[in-house]
Amino acid sequence: MSTAPTGTDALLNPGDAVPTVLVMGTGRRQFREYALAALAERALLVAVDLQVPSWQSRYVEDFATTTPAVTAQLAAGRDLARQYPVDGVVCLDERFAEAAAVLAEDLALPGPGSALVRTAQDRLRVRELLNAAGVGVVRARPATGVRAAEEAAAELGLPVTVRARHRGAGAAGHRVDRLDEVEQAFLAAVAGAPLGTGAGVTGRTGEAIVEECLEGPELVVCSTVSAGRVRIWFTARRDGELTAVRETKSYVVDATDPLDPEVSDVVVRAHRALGILHGVTHLDLVLTADGPRVTQVGTWVPGDLLPLIGYMATGADLPTAAVELALGQEVGERILHRRSAGVRFVRPVDGSGVRDGVLHHAGGTGLTRVVSESETELSAPAGELTPIAVLTATAADGPGCAAVLHAATEAAAAVPAPAQGAVPLRAGR
Repeated sequence: MSTAPTGTDALLNPGDAVPTVLVMGTGRRQFREYALAALAERALLVAVDLQVPSWQSRYVEDFATTTPAVTAQLAAGRDLARQYPVDGVVCLDERFAEAAAVLAEDLALPGPGSALVRTAQDRLRVRELLNAAGVGVVRARPATGVRAAEEAAAELGLPVTVRARHRGAGAAGHRVDRLDEVEQAFLAAVAGAPLGTGAGVTGRTGEAIVEECLEGPELVVCSTVSAGRVRIWFTARRDGELTAVRETKSYVVDATDPLDPEVSDVVVRAHRALGILHGVTHLDLVLTADGPRVTQVGTWVPGDLLPLIGYMATGADLPTAAVELALGQEVGERILHRRSAGVRFVRPVDGSGVRDGVLHHAGGTGLTRVVSESETELSAPAGELTPIAVLTATAADGPGCAAVLHAATEAAAAVPAPAQGAVPLRAGR
């Protein structure tokens, strides 16, 4: 057990009845400080994470360091719960999602439920439940080896997408256009390694899901659920690019663009089909020519700075909503304004770096902060883009925000070596 100095005194009003919240997984500072700061404004925090506390000390009363094993996470959380009167459990890191749900159940506190979390982390089970309910049916097959993956691809018809069955094993889906590409895609998926690197490939077996390839724009829909009622807070359009110079992954929240009723309907029906009754959720969708299709589900506070850009675009405070739900409180309406905000992660692939900077653009403002490799290696599941630079932008609308992100990417021109920076907290934090 590592104890952090009290950091909440300056954030909470003396004399208030302050609840205690157990935070499972604080994450890396570059990607989670804004969320931890929001939680600390509403509760006294005790936390469990894989790292020894440092920057968290400003926000956290006590801290336990653990290993990735769920049993070890549970032991650390239960130890803190014996020392503090825990009123709620919040998960800020997918790797702690199952342990967080079990602890909430142990303490008879609100939460999504451990069975549901295990379902959400199993892409095949999610697909089976959605297909059975007729929600955006996608043909899919399990595969526990290269031969099975090849047979599934031939049965479904090319192109197909090969993914790890379980979310923690790899984030990316690998498109296959020819049968002779299945083996490489399968090995990359089950190893959580980028295609072509060979890194992390340990054998020819593993659990994967092969499904028909979905074509169309990609969305992430962030919501809260209370007593089965789904409230969509914002949607983020996702895009990516790989060139000889850099790899990028972007999200843009355009709060000026009305939500498509068909998307809203699929999101609500998907929650119902999966049995999601309580908590913060994020659903990944592809907008195909035949309608929206859900590709994966999360029942924890999302990463990739999505809550931060959602806040910048609307004032909707998802981390605070997560605390309120964990405490069994009503979640209030908080849409304060409607504009656009975005984030782009940039990884140079030619050995160069990027530089910090602020860009004042005709369409809005962009900010670039460089992140060292050591700061990102534990911030995302295996297979996700490891960023060197994090670019955030605000603008009046979605196209304007995309233009600012593009200009900021070009302005963060390659330089010999990146310096370390920090993603700023949102205004007022």
